[in-house]
Amino acid sequence: MKFYFKKVILWCNNGTKREVEFQPNKVNVITGGSGTGKTAILQIIDYCLFASEHKISEDVINENVKWYGIHFVINDKDYFIARQAPIFKKVSNNYYFSSLGEEPIGEPSITDTDDKKLKKNLESEFSITNSVIMPYGANGIRKDTKISLRYFLLFNTLSYSTIDNEDIFFDKQNVQRYRDALGRIFDLSLGIETIENIVHRETKIKLEEKLEKLQKKEDNISIKQNSFYNEIAVLFKKSKEYGLIESDADIEYSVENLNAIVTDTLNIVKERKTEQYQSIKKDIYLFRKKIDNLRGFENEYILYKNNLRETEDSLKPIIYLNQNENEIIKTSIFTIIIDALEKDFGIIKKAIKNKTPIDIKVTNLIKEYEGKIRKLEEKLKEIPDQVKNFEDDIEMYVFLGEIKSKLELYNNKEQRIIPKQYDTTEIEDQLNKLVINDTSEQKKLTISFLEEMIQDDINFLKDALDNYQHHRSAFNYKDKKLELRQPHSDKVVNTGSSSIDMFLHILLFLGIHKVILSNEVPYIAPYLIMDQPSKPYYGDEGDDYKNIKETDQFKIEYVFKLLNNFMNSVIKDNNDFQIIVFEHVPTTLFDKLENIYLVEEFRNGNALIKENNKT
Repeated sequence: MKFYFKKVILWCNNGTKREVEFQPNKVNVITGGSGTGKTAILQIIDYCLFASEHKISEDVINENVKWYGIHFVINDKDYFIARQAPIFKKVSNNYYFSSLGEEPIGEPSITDTDDKKLKKNLESEFSITNSVIMPYGANGIRKDTKISLRYFLLFNTLSYSTIDNEDIFFDKQNVQRYRDALGRIFDLSLGIETIENIVHRETKIKLEEKLEKLQKKEDNISIKQNSFYNEIAVLFKKSKEYGLIESDADIEYSVENLNAIVTDTLNIVKERKTEQYQSIKKDIYLFRKKIDNLRGFENEYILYKNNLRETEDSLKPIIYLNQNENEIIKTSIFTIIIDALEKDFGIIKKAIKNKTPIDIKVTNLIKEYEGKIRKLEEKLKEIPDQVKNFEDDIEMYVFLGEIKSKLELYNNKEQRIIPKQYDTTEIEDQLNKLVINDTSEQKKLTISFLEEMIQDDINFLKDALDNYQHHRSAFNYKDKKLELRQPHSDKVVNTGSSSIDMFLHILLFLGIHKVILSNEVPYIAPYLIMDQPSKPYYGDEGDDYKNIKETDQFKIEYVFKLLNNFMNSVIKDNNDFQIIVFEHVPTTLFDKLENIYLVEEFRNGNALIKENNKT
């Protein structure tokens, strides 16, 4: 991918225009004193790229500007976006946009567009389609929502407040949605994960959830049905005990007769028998006894096989004798004995390994008897085990009323609660067809590659790293931060130095972009904006470069040497990249480096907002 900023343009209230121009494949440096508007350029770029809030200073800058604009190139196509200045804290929804990179001659006019349309237009250039979704949700973001271009911009900036923070390495981590997004897009951004794999993994999760819901629904209906039929079985059993229906009547006959009894108020007492109940109980007992005997046989058979295994172990020396027969003095009967033992060994081995017909038959018989017991137990629920009589008509009519209400439920509910047979075959087929790659190995390789790229730069920087010049890079994947570990050890050290923290931030971001360029990840633009890397070297007397200790100046020089070296490697590999740096330091610290381009020096009255731009 090719991406670089051409210009930042400000249209001022007094009719003047202020432009700041940048070069591609260069380290673009704006240096100067504090309060001159260097940091505001980063904030303006962020604002024009659809920020929902802004940090542009109201004094001097925002109070004098009507419109902010950026001219940039993506894949050899020019784009221009201008956004009306915010009114204090309230951002504007008014944009000017040109997909041809046309800069308005005068003040920009509002075009018929909004940030959603503009983002969609630009996101297509970054291959960010509707399939580029959040793999899982959190407090600040919803699962399955499209990943915004703005989340990927986390890899493009190192702001003043972040660059020397020992714990936070990415901007906007004080905002919940950006904090949540970083962990969710990191693997995608470095090429560890692919969109196809994410989509397949999401599809699998959805199908599994759907399958689970269907199975739960069917299970719940089945439980309700079983519970209801158990109630009906108790009702039939009581009816048989009172002689309202015959003892051996099935459910269909029982329902028909009970409906007739409660409708016609018939009170025909049938002959009541309890012999059937006892007979079924006896059958259940006999089947259980048979199962116990079969399981006892199974245990004896397992013991027999274990004895065979011990015999097999005792015959294993035969294998050794065969393999080393040249070393053995053989008698006339040696071959006869060995062959006989080998034959016995083979028979025993086969007996142990194979599942014999005895095993299969015993298992099948146990299952058959268990099935018969379940059927008999179901039948037993409907057969009376005792004979009862109504004490008077009142008790009879009360019971008939109970039968009537239960039968009404049965007649209506029978149609409603029979479980619908949900067809899960199609879902299971879709799950079987999904190919999901395990990216754990790719993650290890990528992190190893990242640490290797960073280590090369640590070796380049070693003279500026004081006591840590021989330490090794250690990327903390969980916290997304770069740490240093002692050589030949896995022990991570606590540096306690804002200077080292600054180097670690730069090292990590350069390393990340090397990985991104190598893996040709389309979602991350090849640029990096850094705000004041020399921040740790300023004393308490202000931030003018004269306050930097002479012993620290060579460290800042190494920052620019490192950036210059990065650009050399990018150009050598036929890639494109742009770095923009805002600094306080004198130009003598970098003016001899071939890839450093001095954009402007904000000193001696020169600033982002000049005197002629003020109202």
